[in-house]
Amino acid sequence: MSKAFMAHRESDTAGVPHVILDFVVDVLIRDRKPLALEASRFLGRNFRNREYGCLEAMCLVHRTWTSIARRGLWRRAVVDFGVPDSIPPDSLRRRLRELAITISWPDNVQRNFLARIIRQAPNLEVLYVDISGQTDDFITFLRKLGSRSHLKRIWMKGELSYYLNDICLAASRLKNLKSLVLECLDENKAQPCSLHAFDSPPESLESLAISGRIELAYIDWLSKPRKTFTIRDLAVTLDQSSLSSSRARIEGCLPFLKSLQATITARAEDHAADTQAFLLNALLSRAKNLQRLTLTFRDMVFITSLGLPTALSELHIDPASPQDDENIASIVADSRLPSLQCHLKKLVISCKEKRGRKAGEPAEPSLKFLRTTAVCRDMNIVLSICRYREHVPWSEVARNAAFGG
Repeated sequence: MSKAFMAHRESDTAGVPHVILDFVVDVLIRDRKPLALEASRFLGRNFRNREYGCLEAMCLVHRTWTSIARRGLWRRAVVDFGVPDSIPPDSLRRRLRELAITISWPDNVQRNFLARIIRQAPNLEVLYVDISGQTDDFITFLRKLGSRSHLKRIWMKGELSYYLNDICLAASRLKNLKSLVLECLDENKAQPCSLHAFDSPPESLESLAISGRIELAYIDWLSKPRKTFTIRDLAVTLDQSSLSSSRARIEGCLPFLKSLQATITARAEDHAADTQAFLLNALLSRAKNLQRLTLTFRDMVFITSLGLPTALSELHIDPASPQDDENIASIVADSRLPSLQCHLKKLVISCKEKRGRKAGEPAEPSLKFLRTTAVCRDMNIVLSICRYREHVPWSEVARNAAFGG
């Protein structure tokens, strides 16, 4: 490439080569948090993150930088109808690749947005919806959604029972859909209607996450292997009462799973040690090819031993406290028993960070898990301890690239 041509290109972009500006925008896009995590933080307030601020600043440097920065600036939108500035202008909606919206009882603004966004954002790849209440406008939106061939990831949260049939119908028509997350907050289960009449989930669907009170027929339809379709990544919420009925519905996909996240709802007063062990071993005994396991406990880690699959290389425990140190260490130590021969290589523990440490309290979280640290060191297992200030429900699902993108 000639020096004259490079000089011409640099003069077009205020002295900075076009390729450098493109690289900066690529890095800012790549470093964003997953959409579900960002949406849970910003819905209900003005959406501005660090990367967004950098892209806005690029627009102010020079007029030739604006079109380059816009590639990242309106790639993602977190829309709260109570914050008018969060609604992307009509002229820029074609740039949208990721969209998060919160829907309540629709007014005219919400109705118009839902009616037009599918047509105006033809390249949409990731969709996050937080909905409350029942509205036929959203059903119409879901029925249009099935025509979006680029859509790869959907996360639905809220009062979903009224919409589950239409969500499943839309999913069956999305031929490039890779992941589906259903976070149901309803008190009552929805009754399945005509699921047998729908096409099976698309062959592309590999990742499924289900939380809340969902009728088992939906779980069966979404997870049951058929022809070339099978789930590889599964996240489920389990308790003692639901396991016996739900295990038969999901056990067909267990041998094919590469990653599993199980949220255990047992509490101390429910004989939690027995409950946790029963719930988990019932699943793990079938998941022979599992490579990554994430255990999310609503209470303490009561179990001391697990039948970890031989192929398992990565174990996540979230959240945990120093009180769990002995039990976690025992689980890790038992993974190398001759009867298991598990090839565990990495352990990740998430623990809540206090805003102010007491006098004499260790600053490093690894010092709070002394037994686990020692066992991992002796077994040559990489230990990573992550701290957070506020635990976001299903944050591990959102961070998982299979679901969060």
